[in-house]
Amino acid sequence: MTLPIISRRETSRPIGVDIVLAKVGRILLCALFVFVTLEIVLRIRPTLIPQSYRQTLPFNGVELIVPGILQTPIEGVPIPYFSSAVYGRPHPKTMPFPSDLKDMGLVPPDLDPNHPIIGQVKGKIDDRGFGNSELLPEADILMVGDSYTFGACIQDPPGLQRTLKQMTEMSIYNLGLPSIGPIREYWLLENEGLPKAPKVVLWFFFPGNDLSEAATVMGYQRQGISTYADLFEESGPPLSFAATLLHPLVAEKPPLPAKPFTPTPGFTIGGGGEDLQIWFYPPYLRNLLKDRDDWVQHEGWEITKETILNAFRLSAAAQARFLLIYVPTKEEVYLPFVDRKDELLLEMAYNSIPRPEEMTGGEFFDLATENRGALEDLVKEFCEDHGIPYFSFTKALTTQIERGELGYAPADTHWIPQGQIQGAEAIAEWIRAEPISGCYPLPEECRWRAKTKTRGSTTITLLWAGSWLWPLPSTAAPPSPEPFGPSRVKPILNWIYWWSTTAPATALRT
Repeated sequence: MTLPIISRRETSRPIGVDIVLAKVGRILLCALFVFVTLEIVLRIRPTLIPQSYRQTLPFNGVELIVPGILQTPIEGVPIPYFSSAVYGRPHPKTMPFPSDLKDMGLVPPDLDPNHPIIGQVKGKIDDRGFGNSELLPEADILMVGDSYTFGACIQDPPGLQRTLKQMTEMSIYNLGLPSIGPIREYWLLENEGLPKAPKVVLWFFFPGNDLSEAATVMGYQRQGISTYADLFEESGPPLSFAATLLHPLVAEKPPLPAKPFTPTPGFTIGGGGEDLQIWFYPPYLRNLLKDRDDWVQHEGWEITKETILNAFRLSAAAQARFLLIYVPTKEEVYLPFVDRKDELLLEMAYNSIPRPEEMTGGEFFDLATENRGALEDLVKEFCEDHGIPYFSFTKALTTQIERGELGYAPADTHWIPQGQIQGAEAIAEWIRAEPISGCYPLPEECRWRAKTKTRGSTTITLLWAGSWLWPLPSTAAPPSPEPFGPSRVKPILNWIYWWSTTAPATALRT
């Protein structure tokens, strides 16, 4: 029996709908399969997550590669530090020198003032995120500091690290990292540096933000933030990487974040045989207004002093010589050498923030010029009082600009290799000098100054005789009395000798 034709027509419509629904279902199942597969792959291999997304996560998403790394104490640094090395791809060996002042909007976008002075640079980053060609199980020299120290790893043109290695013929390991201060530098020295059994520790002090970075860490601790996980508890990875990555494809593109500064003209300064334009970082310019009392009252000064002194003692206990190296800001060195434009000085110093109504550009210049060495004098005095060997790059960099040569990048806050190597010979001379009976020799060209403490000629004579039998260690401070070691006589003599005779050299200046 056949069905009526009208029945066929009535049943043909549902069949067509079923076909469409079946196709849609297959498409959705395929999309779901792709989505789930993508999510699984990204979970298994997070190195495939695009860098543009990783940058939205704390420390470039390094916790995706090293689970639990954000449990690092807040006074420390998550290691391996975020870098392309962590993600299985080699760090670019050649790159343009950074222009952070341009990136922040201070330098007009159509200008490239760095190019005439410094173009492409070459460097490497090791698997721990530090500026080294390779990991070293042991190193003769440690370099400890912030981005200024990190930048010393440039290999071509030769930076400070490579130059010192050539001059001293000693192995060097660079522990410098961007955006850290004394407290975190001490943590790196203790946990990453001293296990490498160094003979020398070069501690770089940067006046631009060392005190403020120390104060920031103290502020976190006062708030009860003990780890980076506490600090970024609201910035963890999303529930679904795939959904987060696909969302920008269908959502409206968000506007780019505003830059912190507005473009301004640069100052004219002589260098490279012609007049060049340079820019100053506004907060560092305003720092020049602070006098000695302002720095003493800074909330980060006391903890910075304590941290440096502890680093000095920790190095001495590890039988490593310690040298504090003061690296001035570009503003400290170059302000007296730029063309005098008082209104531009105020505009640059108070870019994007209200300027004080009662201050003129001339008053700013005079006060900044008068106080620009206040913090350096304070640091040098602290080192002298505690017997910490000290070296400053200020005179070397000043002499360089007097010759018409630049040591800092025009559009960046950092020094360039040509500036880094200015004090290399004096530092290398200090490194090469072998301590004699626990005291540093005083090479005339380095112009050392030593404080002498004499407790009696008889004691000195006996101890000098004892030191002939038991050579004293090459440390800048008395060795730790615990434990005494296999011989109890030698450490006791070392302690008494250090306290009763010549204290370590306290200042090295060029």
